[in-house]
Amino acid sequence: MSFRMDMVRNGCRLGLESDRRIVTVTSIHNHEDAKTIGEEFSDVVVVCNPEHPLDPNDIRRGTVVKFTVTRRNAEIAVDLLGAYAELRRTELWIGDEDYIESSPLSSSRLTLDKVVDIVRRHLKEV
Repeated sequence: MSFRMDMVRNGCRLGLESDRRIVTVTSIHNHEDAKTIGEEFSDVVVVCNPEHPLDPNDIRRGTVVKFTVTRRNAEIAVDLLGAYAELRRTELWIGDEDYIESSPLSSSRLTLDKVVDIVRRHLKEV
């Protein structure tokens, strides 16, 4: 049986999957803080910032939807390069085997659920 728990912590909305392998964090605050909070709950973190500033020094330039996918450490059983390749087929993403993110220069067209589904397909058996 699968479930999802949602909670709020330090202004970030967290969604924790039943197997505790993926946590989602939605925050319009500091992206790094959201990632750190997520890592307290799960090995794989998907952060969504629906109002990421194009230029943190000039908010008048507008905002974009930005995602970051990361894992707590290199020992975590997820193929981020596989997820990265799949995400790159839909839009511009940047990253490596430990940390991937949507382009900070354009708004992602993907939903949080779609990003999580792609990442979930690349989880390895433990």
